[in-house]
Amino acid sequence: MEPVNPAGFNPAGLSMGPRLDPRMVNQPAVVTQPFLPAMAKASEKNNPMNARSQEPIGDRVDNFLTSMGVR
Repeated sequence: MEPVNPAGFNPAGLSMGPRLDPRMVNQPAVVTQPFLPAMAKASEKNNPMNARSQEPIGDRVDNFLTSMGVR
């Protein structure tokens, strides 16, 4: 029978092994890897207008705003 730690703490559970040890593994990459195909497929559905709306105002929009009396 092994002697009981007087503090009541068993440090045996602290060894995580190479798969979970943060010093040995890039955990965010390991966790994200199974989801990469799904994220790639979801990015195909992005609305192209999201990027388009970040562009400066073009002539067509400027003409429309002028015709509405906003500019």
